[in-house]
Amino acid sequence: MNWSHKPGRPARIRFLYDGGVLDAAVLARIRLNPTELTEWRTVTPAELPALVKPALRRQITACLTARATGTGPLELHAGRP
Repeated sequence: MNWSHKPGRPARIRFLYDGGVLDAAVLARIRLNPTELTEWRTVTPAELPALVKPALRRQITACLTARATGTGPLELHAGRP
């Protein structure tokens, strides 16, 4: 769970869920509702800077670290523990 706020604006809460590790067979079965999403892909942490804003990148990186170290779940503020 990540919360953040900017002066003069209401606080926001963002939830990021761990869906586990999916193998190639499971990934191949993913089908999207075309009225909701047009594409999806897996990316490495190194690709995040080109895809998401810094605050979201901090949140994703913190979650990946917690998953790797077994220290989750997390409560973050602007992507920071």
